[in-house]
Parts: sequence; structure tokens; C-alpha cells
Amino acid sequence: MVKNLDNLLILKNKDVNKCLTLRKSQAMKSEYKNTPESASLRLKAEAKLFRSHFSKTGPLIEADVHKLLHEYEVHMIELEMQNEELRLVADKASIASALYDFAPAGYFALNCSGTISQLNLSGAKLMGKDRSSLLNKNFRQFISPDTLPFFDDFFINVFATNTKQVCDVSLKIGRNPAVYARLEGYVSENDAICLLTVVDITERIEIAESLREVEERYQLLFDTSLDAILLTSPDGSILDVNPSGCKIFERTLAELKQVGRTGIIDTSDPRFVAALEERSRTGKFTGELTFIRKDGTKFPGELCSSVFNDKNGTIRTSMNIRDITKRKQAERTSRESEERYRHVVEQSPNGIAISQDGKLVFLNPSARAMLGGADNQELIGKPILSFVHPESRDKVLKMIELVADGISVLPLEEKLIRLDGRCFIAEIIVLAISFNGRRAGHIIIRDITERRYIEDRLKLSEVFMRELNVSKDKFFSIIAHDLKTPFSAIIGFSNILANQIRSKDYDGIEEYADIIKSSSIRAMSLLMNLYQWTRSQTGNMEFNPETIEIVSLIKEVTELANDSARQKSIAISTELPKTLNVFADKDMISTVLRNLISNAVKFTNLGGKIIISAEQNPTELIVSVCDNGVGIRQDDIEKMWRIDESHTTKGTEKETGTGLGLLLCKEFILKHEGKIWVVGESGKGSTFYFTIPKILILGIGKN
Repeated sequence: MVKNLDNLLILKNKDVNKCLTLRKSQAMKSEYKNTPESASLRLKAEAKLFRSHFSKTGPLIEADVHKLLHEYEVHMIELEMQNEELRLVADKASIASALYDFAPAGYFALNCSGTISQLNLSGAKLMGKDRSSLLNKNFRQFISPDTLPFFDDFFINVFATNTKQVCDVSLKIGRNPAVYARLEGYVSENDAICLLTVVDITERIEIAESLREVEERYQLLFDTSLDAILLTSPDGSILDVNPSGCKIFERTLAELKQVGRTGIIDTSDPRFVAALEERSRTGKFTGELTFIRKDGTKFPGELCSSVFNDKNGTIRTSMNIRDITKRKQAERTSRESEERYRHVVEQSPNGIAISQDGKLVFLNPSARAMLGGADNQELIGKPILSFVHPESRDKVLKMIELVADGISVLPLEEKLIRLDGRCFIAEIIVLAISFNGRRAGHIIIRDITERRYIEDRLKLSEVFMRELNVSKDKFFSIIAHDLKTPFSAIIGFSNILANQIRSKDYDGIEEYADIIKSSSIRAMSLLMNLYQWTRSQTGNMEFNPETIEIVSLIKEVTELANDSARQKSIAISTELPKTLNVFADKDMISTVLRNLISNAVKFTNLGGKIIISAEQNPTELIVSVCDNGVGIRQDDIEKMWRIDESHTTKGTEKETGTGLGLLLCKEFILKHEGKIWVVGESGKGSTFYFTIPKILILGIGKN
């Protein structure tokens, strides 16, 4: 047991040493209970007592151990109580420090020269700097120059009078706008330090300035307002009137105060009593009353009156009066103008309508008649797009969007639909207006169907006349140029032939006769084309379709072309059915075949080949003339079908042409409501096709 107790004492010894060390530390810090000297003596006595216990020889008895443990526990409890008291003191000190640093005002300690020796965090924040950077700085350097004299007087008085002094200054701390501060200073107990309290009054100054500006603006408004402004009492006494009020009522301020409310308002107006009752009940009134000038004349006015409390809490009333004589006259004029406008709209031959949100909300009689309505109720509320032809809906929809944005639309010519489904062409103008307080479109509709018909006829006539002029120029060009060549050959060789016959020189006269013959044939062919083309253009050539057997017609025309083909050793073959009937004009189709085959011979080289074929399908007859001649360039294909394009090419043997034959072919095929075209490539021949719609086609098989 003694051994265990010794071990326990060794452990306790360690704890006691720690305890003594801690107690020594606490005792040195404690300033609220014992002096440092008494604490030190107590610690030394306790240590000596402890050592005396453990310096004894021999084993300790159990009673000594218990006594020692008891004293140790007493010391531990005493230390804990002292620690708690120290914590409470530290908390109070922390709170006091926080109250000082974070107070809403800045606290500064200044010596007699104004140097900052101490300040709280709020003061540093107010100055916009760190606390350490402000220490030992003179407070004067933070005062703006314009308020520095006030600060100097304030600082001198603090020390001179030894009483609290107050001063307002602006601080020079680099902030915009400036910071305004109120300073309160007094001297410390030893008369060496100025304790300075600094409060930011910038917001208070700004509010005061704003109030001053509001008062100035109100006074300016009161003095310059074109309306009469009166300050009155609920009993009708007039307290103040602005200049415009004196002018409107033609009285001085003194006269208005004398006559009061009943001297400027027509109390016989039945609206007057109702106005007083409403203002008494709701605290305000807005409406129209009749007012009286000094000379007794009455005029309409708009009154806005309200009840308020002045700064002393006294109930007052305000009256804003506007002379609306001119407005009433304008309203009367507007009503008269509206009546005239309504009359014009009702009698207008143009359709006039108003649309809102894409729907009709108003129509005049002309618009109702154009759209085919029996009455307005049949049309009001219908969407505008329901009267627009599908071809024009995109444009009209865009127009509706523009009007919704307040943009007027220039005249459009669009196709509209009546209720019965009939269409007409209309010129439409849409103006962006306000209708019943909302944006709307003012639509003016003019039926231009007849005008468009006349314009189209005029355009067609213009095109026709232009083509006639081109045709005339082409005609004279052909006459002047293309007839010159064959007739020159005829005349020239005729003279040679006549001279040789007279001289009885018959050598070569047969050749000359053949040249004269071929030139005459070419001239005759040209004259026939010119004749037929002229008749076609002037409308003198009748279209006489009949049932013809086209295979025999093709063979007949081919036979006529064989002579010129043999001269160039060109083989002409056909790929035709045995018979094939078609409903067509025989003379026109014969002319087409003759020109196409003649062209093929002209542009086919010596020893070449021409194939003429015809085939049928369920809808039309297709005839083709194919050669393996010089072909045609792609950019020349379009030119050959136009009379206003000069396109002629010499044949393989220098044969000349006018290009009129192909134009004649196109003219005749179009009369049959068929098509004509060419497929070819330069140097590889060409194939001309034409079709005749199937009306009656009979015959089967091929040669």
C-alpha cells in the first residue's frame, strides 16, 4: 500500500508542480485581489511546505497523504475560481474595447498642437485610412481649406474655455462627394489632451440641401406656372395666389384674399356642391367647374384640389385651376370637323376601313360594297386576311406588322376577294392611327380592276408596236440586203447570157441559165417566206386546221428538196409510219417542213446525211429533222428564234440566208399550240423538233 501511495504521490507531485507553476502565472496576472508581493510569498510558503513533507525520511503515513491530497484539491478549486473571474474581467474589457472601436462616431485624442495620439476604428474608417497611419498626424491637415478657420477657432476655444465646443467642417480625405463632419471637443482632466468626437453629417447636409432645392423648385413652379395655384383654408379663405392666378382672375392678391373662394367660383354651378362633398370625403377633387373673373365674365376651368397639413399641422387646401376656354373651343371645332369627316367618309367612292389586331372594326358603305357585304355586321370582326387572295397574303401580312409598329404603308396593288369569292384588284393605302386609344390601321381601298385591264392592254399594245417596229426594220433590212444577192446574180448573168447570144457565142450559156434559175428559186423562196410572215404579222393569214395525212406531206416536201440535196451529194432518208393523220393547217406545216429541210441541206457538208422522222405519243405528234452538218453553238440557239437579234450564218457552200424561215416556223407552230426547239453542238450536226398536240392521229407501222 505504501508503495502504491508513493507512486500516487510521485504523480501528484508532477501535477502539483504544474499547479504551482500555473498558480504562479495566475497570481502574477491577478490585479484585482492580491498584490504581486503577497502572491509571491504565498507561492514560496506553499512550495516550502510541500518540500518539507517530502524531505522526511521513511515512508509517509496514510493520514499525511490524505491531507496533502485535500490541500491539493483546495488549491485546484481556488485556481478555477480565479480563472473564471479573470475570464469575466477579460470579457468586460473586450466589450468595452469593441464599444470604443465600433462606436457610430469617431473618437480622437489630440494634444495641444492638434497631433493625433489615439483614435478608434470608427474614426479611422471615417478618415478612410488605417489607424496606424493616422497616429502622430496633425488633425488640421484633414480639414478642407474653406472650413479650416472655423476649426482653428474651435480648437483654441476648447483649451481656452475648458468647456465643450461644437464645430461643423468638411474633411479633405480624397472622397467625392465631400464628407461633412460635426466636431465636439472638450479637455481631459489633466488639461493636456483634447478629446474629440467626430460625427459624419454628410447625409444630413445632403438632405437639408435637397429640401432647400425642393423648396426652390416649388417656389419656381408656383411663380412660373401658367395655371392658377391657390393656397386656401377648408372654409374658403384664400391665403396665397401665384402670379398666373392673379392674371387669370384679373385681381390682385389682396383682392383675391378679400373675396375668397366664393368670389372666383360660380356657386350656382350644380357641380360646385358635389365637388366640395367629394373633396371632403376623399381628400381630393378633379373636375371641371365654372369660374368668374373680376369683370363678372365666366369661363370654364379644370380644377385639381386636395387637402393637406402644413408644417404646423394645420389643415390647408390647394387649388390648381387651368383656364380651358381654348380647349373647349378646340373640342367644339373638333366635333364639327368630325361631323364633316364622317360625311366625307360616308359619301366617299373609295373604300375606307379601320383594322385593329388584324380584324375589321369599321367600314364605310363603299368598302362594304367592294367586299360584298349586305351590312357592316356581316363584315365587322372578320380577319383582314380572309379578304386577301393567297398570292397577296404575304405582302398584306407584312403590311399588318408594319402598321402594328406604327409605320404607314405606301400604296400597294393587291388582289382581294369578295364574300362571294369573286376577285378584284385594289390599290391599298394604310395609315397608322390611334383608334379608341389603341394603335390601328386606316385603310383606303380603291378598285382598280378596270384601270389595270386598260393598263395591261396599253402595255400589250406597246409591246406589239415595238415588235412591229422591229419587224418593219427587219423587213426593210431583208428587202435591202437579202434580195440584192439573188437579183444581182440574175441581172449579171442575164446580161452575160444576152451578150453571148448576140455574139452567137453559146459556150457556157447553159451554166449561166442554171445560175439564173437557182438564184430565181432562192429569191422566190425568200419572197414566199416574206409574204407569209407579213400576212401572219398583220393578221391577214387565216389559220385553217383540217385533218391531213402528214406522212405524204413530208414526202412531198422532201422530194422538192432533193434537187438541192443532190447538188451537194446529201442523202435524205425518212423514218415514218405508213400513214399518220393530224389536225393542222396544211400550208403552215408545209412551210415549216420546207424551211427546216432547206436549212438542213444548207448546213450539211458534201456527202452528208439528213434523217426526217415522225412519231406519236399519247398527247402529241413529234417531227424531227436531223443532220450531221456543222451544228450550232449553244449561245446562238436563243438568238435564232428572235426577230430583234440579227443571226444569219452562211451554209457549207456559202449559201446565204435571212433567218426569217425559222421565225416563220416558230410563228406557225405556236398557232398550233405546239413547241419547236433545236438540239445541237458545234461541229456535230443538229436536230430540229416540233410538236403538234394530238387531236386526231391515226396510222401504225413504219417504213
